[in-house]
Amino acid sequence: MDIPKRVMIGPPFKLTPDMREAFRRIGFGCLPVLANEECALFVHVDRGTIDACRGAAHLVRLDLYDVEGVALVRIYVKVYAIRDEPLEMDCFLNVQEEGSRLCLEALGGQERVAFFWFDERLDYVRASAVGWHEEQRRAAREVYRKAMELPGGDFDAAKAKFMRNNPI
Repeated sequence: MDIPKRVMIGPPFKLTPDMREAFRRIGFGCLPVLANEECALFVHVDRGTIDACRGAAHLVRLDLYDVEGVALVRIYVKVYAIRDEPLEMDCFLNVQEEGSRLCLEALGGQERVAFFWFDERLDYVRASAVGWHEEQRRAAREVYRKAMELPGGDFDAAKAKFMRNNPI
């Protein structure tokens, strides 16, 4: 799927210092980032995996969990690049923070999810995209509505608890 030029404007080819630090902390994985007008996933994996994922089918799913009153919005990604061991990763949106709210809000209206792939050295390798269809957009709007109704609290503690109980 083609990525519109307006989404490609700016620095998808260069990670910010905060993004570099996040990847150093979490290792391989993905970060949701508002890239101009759309929520994009910046993915950090080894070069071999990046090459294997070229043209592979992707599943992108948005889930909402209520962890003791804290909205935990999870973006789950599964890339069927390797038959017996697909690439699985997830990232979380903290709707108590403006950037995450904007990403979630964007998912309610965008037609694709762009992936920006970075290798072991955090060098940009390539971009790809998958369709984000009306059913997914509608679900994103509903997740946003429900997440905003929750009272909130310690997001990091809620995420840690979720990850302990639900490892990938």
